[in-house]
Amino acid sequence: MQTKQWLAFISFITLLTFIPTQSYANTEWRLNNNKSTFNFISVKKSTVAETHQFKKFAGTIKSSGETYVSIDLSSVDTNIDIRDERMQKHLFETDKFSNAEVTAQVNASSLGQLKIGEVLKQKVNLTLSLHGQSEIIPAELNVIKLSKDKILVTPITPIMINANQFNLTAGILKLQEIAGLPSISASIPVSFQLVFEK
Repeated sequence: MQTKQWLAFISFITLLTFIPTQSYANTEWRLNNNKSTFNFISVKKSTVAETHQFKKFAGTIKSSGETYVSIDLSSVDTNIDIRDERMQKHLFETDKFSNAEVTAQVNASSLGQLKIGEVLKQKVNLTLSLHGQSEIIPAELNVIKLSKDKILVTPITPIMINANQFNLTAGILKLQEIAGLPSISASIPVSFQLVFEK
């Protein structure tokens, strides 16, 4: 009888130690697509700027600070359907490159100490994988603690992407030709407001 009671006690203690471990493993931050925005600006004819967006993306910030965001390039939205289709086909070539991926390492310790309402400025190196190419892009971000289980990540200034570094030049020229435009800039400002929740 004592042996059975002892085994039951050991099982109970094992369960108690297992539960916090599982809880800790699930403390990563997850990107809320519905509360977030991801925008970029195109400039045509040298002076005409238009804002576009991606509607579908996902991501996480792990307890280690490892950050990952994946952007569905077929979700591009320019407010003109035919232009969306042309970007998917000729620029992003979504049949071959369906997603863009961003990875970074944030300061996990500083993030963990952030109080509600506080703003943490982080200088990070973003690794952008797009159209079969990967480039490191420096950026400065604001991380804002909105509540105990919600943070907002946004760049302090727009992040400049050089389309030529990602083999997008031919696609830009094709869009320029189809639309009969004299020019489309290869320098693309990107901004975002990403809400992560636990």
